Amino acid sequence: MTETASRLLRGFTVFTAGSALGAVCFYAYRVFLARVLQPEQYGLIFAVWALFSFVMPFRSLGFASAFVRFVPRFMQEGSAWKVKTAAIQLFVVQFATASMLAIAVFLFQDVLATSYFRSSEAGLLLIAFLPFFFISVVGDTAEMMLYAFDRIGLFTVKRFLDQALL
Repeated sequence: MTETASRLLRGFTVFTAGSALGAVCFYAYRVFLARVLQPEQYGLIFAVWALFSFVMPFRSLGFASAFVRFVPRFMQEGSAWKVKTAAIQLFVVQFATASMLAIAVFLFQDVLATSYFRSSEAGLLLIAFLPFFFISVVGDTAEMMLYAFDRIGLFTVKRFLDQALL
């Protein structure tokens, strides 16, 4: 087996195992919450989570995919300053977009709570989820850097922690 094929197989195996283990942890967390919370509370938490999960991919505006694509090319060229610039741009774009989304959610929390979620408790829950926008910027930037630099093991650990801790 060639070096590339063995690295690919090893990366696939580690990633699949880590993803499966993370999914099991997230499932156990959901079962725990279902046992502890009232059905309305459980549904509201995951409705807010679904809204945030829907909005999060728009945060990077495609810069994450471009980063992963161009960093290996920059590394082959020996342009470390381009890699550094791309990483900073990725972080800044994600942080700026996350800030705008967080401000919009903060300003329209009452409208979202009453019109979309039909629950006055959703406003507090929306505010409680706002730090997630900013924490995920750091995590997603680190994840894209690990992926771009072909650190599949660390990338898998980061993905596992995302699933296990959320």
